[in-house]
Amino acid sequence: AGGTYGIKLAEASAGDKLYRMNYDIHTGSILGLPGRIIVFLASLIIASLPVTGMIIWWRKKKKRRK
Repeated sequence: AGGTYGIKLAEASAGDKLYRMNYDIHTGSILGLPGRIIVFLASLIIASLPVTGMIIWWRKKKKRRK
């Protein structure tokens, strides 16, 4: 079998190693429990940005009418 997973890790290039770590990086598994906590907090902040932006915009729009 060829491809990225068909070669030994010691023989893989830096790009192949990064490709293999893609899932672990995106789930925080690469740093264990602290990594998962960091990824969770970052995703919580990112998910709240549209909501808080909408609230700020709505309040600003509401003040202009008065």
